[in-house]
Amino acid sequence: MKRTRCFITILLLSALVFSVQGSVIKVLAVGNSFSENAIEQNLYQLAEANGDTLIIGNMFIPGCTINRHWECAQSEEAAYQYRKIVNGKKVNTSNKSMLECIRDEAWDYISF
Repeated sequence: MKRTRCFITILLLSALVFSVQGSVIKVLAVGNSFSENAIEQNLYQLAEANGDTLIIGNMFIPGCTINRHWECAQSEEAAYQYRKIVNGKKVNTSNKSMLECIRDEAWDYISF
């Protein structure tokens, strides 16, 4: 799981480095508690240091496997916790489907 968290972090950092300075970057993570660690810790500050504004979406099911995500995608089950961070403010909602979360923004990057 450390490899997954590291990969997600590197992917998102790369997106920030190669983005146009001063842009709004929208990132959605689909995962479990590891996605929370990977996307919510320090990513906002890194974007800010580059002059970017970051909108972070994190939809997760604690302990969730990739197979479980696939099942949720097929059934549209409202099983996700959804945390959205805009301008440093976190808003948490429960019982969201994958489709609801994806449709919430025009995401630039979606990571699994």
